[in-house]
Amino acid sequence: PLEGDSSVEGDPGGVGTSDPHRRDVDDGIRVLARQILVAINRFEVFREWRDLILVDVSARSGGEDSDGDGHRNAGDANQFPSIEDGAILLARFYLTADDLIRLGTLDGFEADISIRIEELGGQLRDRLEQRRIESSASAANDCNGGSETAMTYPLLVVFEEMRSFFTDLEQGSPGEIDGEKEVETLAGWQAQTKFVGNASNYYDYRNSLLDQVLSTGKGIPISLSVLYAAIVNRATGIVLEGIGLPGHFILAPSSSTAATSNDLAPVFVDPFHGGKVLSLENCRHIVQRFGISWDEQMLRHVKNAEVWSRMVRNLANCHMIDLRSFDPNDDNRSVEEERVMFATKIMNGILHLASDDILRLSDADLARQHALYRQFC
Repeated sequence: PLEGDSSVEGDPGGVGTSDPHRRDVDDGIRVLARQILVAINRFEVFREWRDLILVDVSARSGGEDSDGDGHRNAGDANQFPSIEDGAILLARFYLTADDLIRLGTLDGFEADISIRIEELGGQLRDRLEQRRIESSASAANDCNGGSETAMTYPLLVVFEEMRSFFTDLEQGSPGEIDGEKEVETLAGWQAQTKFVGNASNYYDYRNSLLDQVLSTGKGIPISLSVLYAAIVNRATGIVLEGIGLPGHFILAPSSSTAATSNDLAPVFVDPFHGGKVLSLENCRHIVQRFGISWDEQMLRHVKNAEVWSRMVRNLANCHMIDLRSFDPNDDNRSVEEERVMFATKIMNGILHLASDDILRLSDADLARQHALYRQFC
């Protein structure tokens, strides 16, 4: 057993013996077993991460991006790995031995997150369907004979309903973006979970992990964007893609989605600020407040592999901040040392994920490299 009391009543093999040497051996084996369990999981993450990025890169090099603008062409948007796939793998890298023992299998983690996203997607789908029914009834009563024809669910309607899941209110205080105060309140919002940007503790590494975002309801722009896009895709099939503005991360409909929408002007959405719908002018304002000159190329859609690499770099930055903030004179020195040790060990692994070298390694190469890395598990 990896957990629990090692003493077993009536154990003829001596597992429950009072012999201190035997207890030390048992404890050592137990510690080693837990390290190996973590190492196996992280090796699998390395391997699956490499394969996932190769699939994403290969799919995009197959001609669907012939216009060269970074957009997915119509009809091909759903042939790519989902935007949440890499984020789930990245979160799985952080699982402890206790987490893995509780889950029982490596597939259990992905399944749990997928189910939770599917549940949120189901809630959104129910809201959209109810709205469609009410809209159809109203149109029939008015004898207009009109109905929603451009898409099953118009894009702006989807964004409006997603405000039921994302809020710009943290700790009861209204948020602010582009100089505008949010006027919406929580009144009437029916979703049980409200996701919000964690502005008060922005550099907590857990803000970047999808399982933690689902549990705490808090994240940073890129993790909230991944979750937002995943929920919308599960509910409607609409594909949203990331846009990495300087200092911020937002979403925009893929070219195939935009092509079937009635909206003539470009439209963007900001999950970190409650799912606020942004115009081109809003995006320009976000960039300019960082003192950066505007460039239309800043609206280039970010490939999934780039989204995941950006998440890795964010995590590395959070851990580096932890290392720099270490105070050896802190009253809770043991807690501080444990935090620094964790940051050091985890950084060694996730930086491998951000390296292009991982794409060129075979399984055997990964195994040899991981054998060196295992000492940090």
